[in-house]
Amino acid sequence: MKKIIICLITVLMLFATIGCSNQYEGLSKIENELFEVYIPDTYNEQKKDGYDYVGYDENTSFIVFHEVISDLQQYIDISEETTLQEYAELIRQANQMDEEFEMDKNGNLAVQYESNVDGVDFFYYTAVKKGNGNFYIVTCSCLKEDAQKHTENFSRWLSTFKTY
Repeated sequence: MKKIIICLITVLMLFATIGCSNQYEGLSKIENELFEVYIPDTYNEQKKDGYDYVGYDENTSFIVFHEVISDLQQYIDISEETTLQEYAELIRQANQMDEEFEMDKNGNLAVQYESNVDGVDFFYYTAVKKGNGNFYIVTCSCLKEDAQKHTENFSRWLSTFKTY
């Protein structure tokens, strides 16, 4: 019986190791004073005023923007106790979105939507995050026609987002 239990534990540890090693395969850690996230190592970074990170490759993009909770208090009823769900609802209302934020399978409170920009249809996968007195809006995008191909990865990348 002990041998069976030891074998089972060994197999479980092996699966856990394999699963963890593949989670970040092909991804690079992006890190600054506010957050860290793992995104494709093919990304080029673009500095853009007002954004914490803008990265892209030929197929997808990844954008991070934060709002300081104490600054928001001047304009709306919000505090450190405001939940992600409440913040997401404020974002949805402010942008007059029909789509609802929902928890995805990787634990992201996210919304998926489409938009036409200069005659091109895009797909967006946006998650809201909270930490360090900030709310973060983290958005992945691609051409609408490629949405199904990238949605799983967008969710995975967003799940690696951690605040400091």
